[in-house]
Amino acid sequence: MTSPALKKELQEHLDGVKDVVMDLASVEYISSGGLRMMLATEQLLEQKGGALKVINANEYILEVFDLVGFMDVVEVVRS
Repeated sequence: MTSPALKKELQEHLDGVKDVVMDLASVEYISSGGLRMMLATEQLLEQKGGALKVINANEYILEVFDLVGFMDVVEVVRS
C-alpha cells in the first residue's frame, strides 16, 4: 500500500480513535512519504491523548527508524 492510500484510509477511520497499533510484518521498505504519514498520524493521536505503536518491523525498518530518530517519537515494540 502506498503512503497516500494509507493516509486516506487512516483519515477515514481515525474519528474517535486515540490509539493505533501499526503492524509492519508485511512491510519490507518504508519511504520518506511513509515516515511522514506515520509522524502525522502520531501527532494527530497525541493531540487526542493517544499514541501510535509499531509492531513487527523488520531490521531494515528498525534501522531506518533509528537513523531518523523515529524511535524517540513512536513506540516501537520489537518482536
